[in-house]
Amino acid sequence: MRKNSSRSKRPWNHDVFCPLPAKSCPSSGEYLSPEWWKFYEEEPEFKAILQSWDCGYEVREDSSYSVCQTWGVADNGYYLIHQFRDRLEYPDLLRTVKRLADQFSPDRILIEYQASGRSLVQDLYNNTRLSNQGREDNPGSKQLRAELVTPLVESGRVFLPLRANWIS
Repeated sequence: MRKNSSRSKRPWNHDVFCPLPAKSCPSSGEYLSPEWWKFYEEEPEFKAILQSWDCGYEVREDSSYSVCQTWGVADNGYYLIHQFRDRLEYPDLLRTVKRLADQFSPDRILIEYQASGRSLVQDLYNNTRLSNQGREDNPGSKQLRAELVTPLVESGRVFLPLRANWIS
């Protein structure tokens, strides 16, 4: 389990931690160009760890996935520590959120307040001590979310793991 006693409780930009669209870079490369991404092998010391959930609703083949991204906030930028992606029914989703929270000890869990995210926020608030926040202010379409994070990625402040079993 990840513990870091020197984490500060400073504010962070919530828009950065919306799960990024799976295909944020159009064929023209105008949003998130592949050469902008930075990679890391060792994690630095983090000031905060955040988890961001975009929850699906059903397990059908054509249903959206539930996605959790775990981010570390460091002096030099934002580090994607882990990504979970699966189609889950609500009871499995709730168990998974608790398991990943236990595994990574996030300072805050951000949950998109749509679909099963509404029930998730209420259950976590009423039945756990996890620090979670429902996000109704989703900054819009996947294209708009990609545009919002473009300056951070282009400036070299967003880091992806060089090796992870969940990267294809």
